[in-house]
Amino acid sequence: MAQSLDEIQSIELTLWERLSEQDWLANLANKLSELRWLLPKFPAHDREFREAGSVLELGAGEGWSSCVVKHLYP
Repeated sequence: MAQSLDEIQSIELTLWERLSEQDWLANLANKLSELRWLLPKFPAHDREFREAGSVLELGAGEGWSSCVVKHLYP
C-alpha cells in the first residue's frame, strides 16, 4: 500500500526527532549537499513535473527528495 505524503513526512519527522544532536547536524548537512545538486536539475524536467499526477521515487530511503518535488510541484 502506498504511503501518503503526510505519512512520509511523519516518518521523516520522527526520524529527525530521534537523532542525537551530532547525528542531526550530520544528516542535515548531507541533505543540504544533496539538495544543492538536485535543485538545478528540476528546470530540465519542469513540464513533466507540472503535468505529473504523482511521483514515484525508486530507492527512496527516507523519501525526502520526492517531498521536495511534491512541494515545488503540487
